[in-house]
Amino acid sequence: MSETVYDGFGRVTEEKVPDLVTPTTLVTKSTTAYTDTGMPRKMQTTHYLDAANSFDVITYLDGFDRKIQERKEAETANTYAVKDFAYNNLGLP
Repeated sequence: MSETVYDGFGRVTEEKVPDLVTPTTLVTKSTTAYTDTGMPRKMQTTHYLDAANSFDVITYLDGFDRKIQERKEAETANTYAVKDFAYNNLGLP
C-alpha cells in the first residue's frame, strides 16, 4: 500500500510508503516542488531517509522539458554533486 499525490498538472508532489516499524502507517518518502516561472524551470525533490535525515535533488529543465542540470545534495552542508546534460541539434543527448 502506497500513496502518490499529484498537482493540478498531473505532476507528482508527494510519495508515501508504509513505515518500516508500523507498516499500517504511511510515511513521506519524497516531496517535489515545481518552479515554473522563468527559465530554466526548476524541480526540487526532497528524499526522506528517515524522520531526521533527508537530501535534496534539484533538477533544472529547458523549454522542451529536458534536464539540463541535476544537483544532488552531498553530506556536507550546502555542497552538491552537479551533473550537466547537453543535447545536439536533433535534441538527442
